[in-house]
Amino acid sequence: MKITGHAARAKRRAMPRASKPAAEDFQQLVSEFVDEALGLAPGEASPTARFADDFGMDSFDLLELAVEAQERFGGEICDKALAKVVTVGDFGRCVIEAREGCPPLQDSALP
Repeated sequence: MKITGHAARAKRRAMPRASKPAAEDFQQLVSEFVDEALGLAPGEASPTARFADDFGMDSFDLLELAVEAQERFGGEICDKALAKVVTVGDFGRCVIEAREGCPPLQDSALP
């Protein structure tokens, strides 16, 4: 039996809405942001790409990128967490945690 009309709208309203994208989806958004911010080809900023080794970035470059990410995605990235970032995946976790208001990354969160 297909529900239509008022009953269908009521059912849709009762369904929980996702207020934030899933971590994997958000990690993809962060990777796309890094591609755009660094002027890379789409997909070049994979989660395993290393900022220093693959893109020649130093800590000041990463800090500038973090400021841009905070403006784009919200939250505040902790300096301690940023100092531990090596890969785009690490950076994505930092941004996710900053948005969620979680404590900064622990040593065990990074490879």
